[in-house]
Amino acid sequence: MKTQRKKLTPAMIAMLRNASAGLPLTAGLHGRSAHGGAEWTRMALMRRGLLDRNCAITADGNRILQRLT
Repeated sequence: MKTQRKKLTPAMIAMLRNASAGLPLTAGLHGRSAHGGAEWTRMALMRRGLLDRNCAITADGNRILQRLT
């Protein structure tokens, strides 16, 4: 699946880092991101192919994280 070239939000980046570290996806999220917004963020990452159905980070997700660090 080809990823879209859309900018990732801070919450999306945090979720990818959490998935990469084996932490709960919502660890460290605050405000709306920690509540209802987290589900939309997770779905957006899955649509982009950065998380799989089990909420594990994909190869594309790892590649994106490497570019950000």
